[in-house]
Amino acid sequence: MLTEQRKGSLAAQLVQAVDWSSVQEASGSSETVGHALLSLALAEDSRDASRVYWSLENHIVVQGSLYPAALPAVPVLLALLAGDHIRPSKISALQLLYLIHNSERAEEAFSHDLADQCRAHMERAVWLLAYLHQQEGLAGARELLELICDGAYLHLAPEAAEL
Repeated sequence: MLTEQRKGSLAAQLVQAVDWSSVQEASGSSETVGHALLSLALAEDSRDASRVYWSLENHIVVQGSLYPAALPAVPVLLALLAGDHIRPSKISALQLLYLIHNSERAEEAFSHDLADQCRAHMERAVWLLAYLHQQEGLAGARELLELICDGAYLHLAPEAAEL
């Protein structure tokens, strides 16, 4: 029943709303990225989440190089964090968001503000990341908050340092 519920999640709906074949990733068309994001949302255990993580990490961001498929992936990853998904999937989503935030566009042919657009999506979700850090103690949320807030998060919320 939970898998059925996850199929209707916001993350799954966002995946289905994108024409992934029209977006580029490291290997070309990003049709597999949409499938991988849906698999991450539907993952049943940490092994599934880890396997999917690597299929995404090697396609939307590769060694600090960001591909256009990252832009529609960011809202999906954020929705996955907000939804009723397993903890390993959420940790994988946080790790991918961290890598995306730290990356720059892979080629000059890609939009010059690709990285900035991805970061802007994350900045609008600081409240969600703070909740995941403070209320759920989710590994990686604090690090991503520090990155997004340029080190100011713990200064603004010193009690969060204790988590």
